Amino acid sequence: IYPAPFETINLRAINSLNFNNKYTVGYSDHCLGWIASSAAVSMGAKIIEKHFIHDDKIKAPDSHISLNFKSFKNMVKDIRCIETMLGNGDKVPHKKELEVRDHYRRYCVAKIDINPGDLFNESNVLFKRLGVKIGISASDFKKNLYMKSAKSLIKAGDVILEIK
Repeated sequence: IYPAPFETINLRAINSLNFNNKYTVGYSDHCLGWIASSAAVSMGAKIIEKHFIHDDKIKAPDSHISLNFKSFKNMVKDIRCIETMLGNGDKVPHKKELEVRDHYRRYCVAKIDINPGDLFNESNVLFKRLGVKIGISASDFKKNLYMKSAKSLIKAGDVILEIK
């Protein structure tokens, strides 16, 4: 169908064809634009066939689904970006994420003055990004919820370094 309506595309068939990585699977795109080609790559297609036209003024049966040089170049750029984003499939933090995680992690800070013997709870503790790894992380707060403060006075705004 020229142009092929999106509901007729069935990109999940790429997974069926490529179930053992036994074959190189491609996609022949007869849709408007290049979103279907980009999506096909994200589903595992390794070869894309897309109509190309040198001059947008030429009227041919498939000219309306064809891409000119600039659009074709943008399609390839988008596909290369998708290939990069797909990664290697291992679910581990990226090196760049590890470099900045402490900057974005939240830590426990006294919302109000906390006296010795006070219980740590949501009314006297808040969570802030400090930009450095210091004190009790917000993710560990639940483990320490309702424990007594054994330290001397923790002033409002101070980082909570330990809970015992």
